[in-house]
Amino acid sequence: MRVIAPVLIFASLCAAQTTGSVEGAVVDRVTGAGIPDASVTFYIRTQQGAIYETTTDASGEFRIFGMKPSSYEVRFEKDGYRFGNKIPAQPYIVGETPRPVRIRLEMTRMVTLSGRVVDPDGNPISQGEVKVVNRNTVPVTPDGTFTIRDLEPGSYTLGAIPKATRVPEGARVPVVTYSPEPTVIRGDVDISGYEIRLETAEVYRISGIVLDETGNPKPKVSVQLLPRIQSGGRALGGGDFITFVGPGPSVGPEEARVVSAEDGSFEFPAVRSGEWQLAGVSSGPIDSVDAIKNFHNGVLSLVVANHSVENLQLRQAPSFKMSATVDWGDAVSNRRAGIMLAAVDGRNVPTFPPSADPNGTLNFPAVTPGQYLILPQAGPGFYPVSVLMSGEVLGKPVDLLPGSSFRVTYKAANGSVHGTVDDCNGAIVVLIPKDVQTVGFGRVTACRADGTFDLPGVAPGDYSAAAFRASTLDPRDSQLLARIVSAGTSVSVAQSAVSVKLSVNPSLE
Repeated sequence: MRVIAPVLIFASLCAAQTTGSVEGAVVDRVTGAGIPDASVTFYIRTQQGAIYETTTDASGEFRIFGMKPSSYEVRFEKDGYRFGNKIPAQPYIVGETPRPVRIRLEMTRMVTLSGRVVDPDGNPISQGEVKVVNRNTVPVTPDGTFTIRDLEPGSYTLGAIPKATRVPEGARVPVVTYSPEPTVIRGDVDISGYEIRLETAEVYRISGIVLDETGNPKPKVSVQLLPRIQSGGRALGGGDFITFVGPGPSVGPEEARVVSAEDGSFEFPAVRSGEWQLAGVSSGPIDSVDAIKNFHNGVLSLVVANHSVENLQLRQAPSFKMSATVDWGDAVSNRRAGIMLAAVDGRNVPTFPPSADPNGTLNFPAVTPGQYLILPQAGPGFYPVSVLMSGEVLGKPVDLLPGSSFRVTYKAANGSVHGTVDDCNGAIVVLIPKDVQTVGFGRVTACRADGTFDLPGVAPGDYSAAAFRASTLDPRDSQLLARIVSAGTSVSVAQSAVSVKLSVNPSLE
């Protein structure tokens, strides 16, 4: 049965005792204003076709009457918005009482940012790109303007990439330039008139050839150019458990990419002085049964110091199998415990989860040679304390090559954090570790309708706890993570329960 229920159509009085109703509003998460013409659909997950649909009125309100008493879930959408919080959380028991179920549905407006890129003299460039770091890239039009669409609220770093052309060695030309401060998108209005003024530097050439594992030239390999940097603490991965790593060597955002020619040659025509990493990755058909065996990669570190660097050999290598063992210590064995292999040398390669054999050995089916962080994941009730591979390498870059193996040790996490959030209304609670030097683990949960929350099985350590209204936490937003650590409530966890009282922090939204 499919029922389409229009707005403001009342059920007959004679059916009032055997039907239920819902009412509510779809609102902008940032401004609180009602969103008109949003589609709202209630459905019974276990009964195909049991659907009630409506759209919001001019003030964002909706009402549906004559619903079959049951437990419902809801979906809602509108072009230009992203769905968000459901307050209270679903499911919704409709028809249990004569009163309608009241629901607040929040959406996030997607923002458009537009501007232009100019050279040091203020003249618009005609060829190039603008990149949102860790996200997408858009072209610069012939008049120097650019438009970035569908940005969610958050902090973003923008980079302008002029088209690189061959110039005399040491010539001073416009180079890749990043915004000096992150651009904050609040989500209430579009942003226009943003200007990026390119910096200049003396540039030199980097050139060489890509070779396969047998030493033959390899065409059609994508070669990336990345700056080598010393990174601060950062988050990797997301979800209910977030892994944090301490400061250490890493690579910055990709600055250029070329594809090797038929003879395997490649060239970056305009590179400023500095420490750089080249990463070349190739693969066969991804839908092949042997897809994981088709990934080949190679990396090469180099320094450009006021002269061109030529005749480089970027040699690719095939993937290999690797094993690891696990010592659970005093923790309860958990076969869902994952191990992340995070490449830190610029290679954008897939990683495939390990499988466990009957004796507990983990087998990785395909690992590409290179430098990684070996990051065992924490879970409710356990956390990693050691990764041994010719010494302790937890949170440290390590080269993984054919024949490599390692051992992971876990401990029981018997601590917990619970408490209340004033005026919760669908807020999320985040627990972020402080001063991570090797590896730490954050947590994310939603508070309940009564404002309470529980985080069981938390690893010992010092944390910042905060509550704010959002559908999830983007671990790539380093500015937000820093604000949480700064503005949050300090919590120290050992091997017992800790209680904390939080209030929703609007400055984090």
